[in-house]
Amino acid sequence: ESCRVEDCRFVNSGAAGIRLDLHCQKISVTRCELAQLGGAGVLLAGYGMGTKDVNRDNSVTDCHVHHVGRLLWHSAGIWAWQSGHNRIEHNHVHHMPYTGILATGRTILDRKGYGECSRTVRWNEADPVLGKERPNWLRREPLMHARENLIANNDLHHCMEIMGDGNAIYVSGA
Repeated sequence: ESCRVEDCRFVNSGAAGIRLDLHCQKISVTRCELAQLGGAGVLLAGYGMGTKDVNRDNSVTDCHVHHVGRLLWHSAGIWAWQSGHNRIEHNHVHHMPYTGILATGRTILDRKGYGECSRTVRWNEADPVLGKERPNWLRREPLMHARENLIANNDLHHCMEIMGDGNAIYVSGA
């Protein structure tokens, strides 16, 4: 909590540049360059679907994110998964194989673990909220934490250079 990553360069690596994983709060990533990376530039990754909403209140501002997702094409420049109440502002994101900025909580409810992010579901927390019937959006929503993200004043271009399903800014399951 309450950490800062400022004026750093993360270049020429096989994975993500910065990953704020699980319980990360009030962390700021400011004026960093993230380039020529195999995965995402900045990844805010909360816990899987459940009641823990502890990856939040972070900021990614004034960063230059480009030419990332070189090995994992489905990586975003700045990616908030199950992470909310964040500020993503004044970034320059370009030359992406997939999406520039992604805010999502998408999870397929598949107990066998074959669906998208289904292995991350914390069933002991989710079951009492979801109930026994097939859950609708109103039951699922309290377990999805990619909400209240502010994405503003970013310069995005040359996104979706390789993949066919995405956007410059993609909001899904939030």
